[in-house]
Amino acid sequence: DTATPEQIQAYAGYWLCAPEAELVNIATAPAARRQGWGRAMLTHLLADGLRRGVATMFLEVRPENIGAQKLYEQFGFIRCGLRRHYYGQNQHAFLYSLNTQ
Repeated sequence: DTATPEQIQAYAGYWLCAPEAELVNIATAPAARRQGWGRAMLTHLLADGLRRGVATMFLEVRPENIGAQKLYEQFGFIRCGLRRHYYGQNQHAFLYSLNTQ
């Protein structure tokens, strides 16, 4: 199954509370995965954050989402903590941060 140009391929967003930001979501449609959408969106969000004065960006990721962790680490994010029960009972999240300055 392939996505058509009229369909949303991916989306992303972050909360800004300068000088910090929280990346809240990067999602890609299953048919559009492994095509660079996540990398492009993360690049855009980081550039936008820099323009808006973000010095540190944070994000949470599920421990089993190895692909996302690798992507974030390629951009320089560092695992800096664990948020227990972040996704519900017994579903923790790794906390990552990136100093952009």
